[in-house]
Amino acid sequence: MEVDRRTLRYRFFAPLYLASVGEGVCLTVTMFFVPLYVRRTFAGTNFLTIASIVAIPGIAMFVASNFWGALADYTRRLKPFLLVGLAGYSGCLLALSRTDSAAAVITVAVVFSLFFAAVRPTSQSYVTLLRETEKGRAVGDLMAFQSVGWFIGGAVCGYLFEPKTGLPVETILVGGSLLGAVVLLIVALTLKPLPEAWRVKKEEGTWIGGLTADLRWLYRSKALVAICVMTGLSASGTWLFFGNFAIFMTEYVEATTTVLGWAMALSTLLGVFTFTLYGKLADRVGPMRVFLLAVVMYAVTYGLVSVTRDPILITVYFCIPIYPAFNVGVTALVSELSGERRRAGGLGVLAGVFAFSLAVGTLAGGAVADHSGLGVLPRWTLGFQLACLTAMVISIKLLGALSVENGRRVPSDSAEPSIRG
Repeated sequence: MEVDRRTLRYRFFAPLYLASVGEGVCLTVTMFFVPLYVRRTFAGTNFLTIASIVAIPGIAMFVASNFWGALADYTRRLKPFLLVGLAGYSGCLLALSRTDSAAAVITVAVVFSLFFAAVRPTSQSYVTLLRETEKGRAVGDLMAFQSVGWFIGGAVCGYLFEPKTGLPVETILVGGSLLGAVVLLIVALTLKPLPEAWRVKKEEGTWIGGLTADLRWLYRSKALVAICVMTGLSASGTWLFFGNFAIFMTEYVEATTTVLGWAMALSTLLGVFTFTLYGKLADRVGPMRVFLLAVVMYAVTYGLVSVTRDPILITVYFCIPIYPAFNVGVTALVSELSGERRRAGGLGVLAGVFAFSLAVGTLAGGAVADHSGLGVLPRWTLGFQLACLTAMVISIKLLGALSVENGRRVPSDSAEPSIRG
């Protein structure tokens, strides 16, 4: 079944890119500005509690993303689960506008994270299945649009959350929820289901059996587990700092929320342009090399952040486009390792690792900040990146080389895929 370029562009990619923009805006609000709002509003809230606003929902997402990814693989229906995830974001912002305590904020975030955990594996499965020979570019383009959302969210919320604006936080959250609902409606009306040509016939048996079999296969893959361990080490370290970045900037280096907002906006603006470039690079030299490059860059950058308190310098370091390389490299790699049949499941496992790392990193960051102060967070993050590099060298030596021929597809039912370039 042939699908012309116009249909691909306007009935597949355009709605998916719009969904990615909306996701970026919602993530900016929930992960950065809501914790800052709680810290300012509810007196006596410590760093560990602030970190829990991001971390505890991450644990829920770890479980939910595995479930949604495996369920999408079994049913071969990605669109319904993508819509469930988008509805989760809109509902979360609306519910947050009615909270009156830090505990209520955490509860709302946990409940709705079970739903918006579906967005990442389904949207990434969509684009990589439609561009099977350009997985890196497909992921890069999708994440570039999410960066547009981060840019919009960072710039707008950085201004709106300033006390001098006098705008109630509840109003901002309701407005965000309404925008999310608009995005949901547009995507529901315009996005086409995957064409039959891209579907793999689901296996016989109960849906529970199908989910269990897919997850068992994925977690028995030594290569996939190795990639998840490396990703977890690096991402946990990054979130240890990143999850407390708003507090670090406003309290430790004494930057204004406007500077904070622009730090986030500029970093994501660079992501808009570099995600696609890293995607092309991953397709050319192999996603494992791009993944390795990102971790090395993280180690150097956090080493530099650990020796300064200048908000401008830290903003410059923060804007170095490392996350796009990290995200594109590991996502394209997992897409290859999981094959077409278990694409959503493999990406669901990866999304779960990201979510679990978010939980571990932010909780560890909050505990470290309470015990030793905000200033030591960059050094702890540096340690995690060095641990990831060590694990990466060991895994590549044991499971496969960096230079394996790029572009060769891993059979979805192979006994054991290898780490590939």
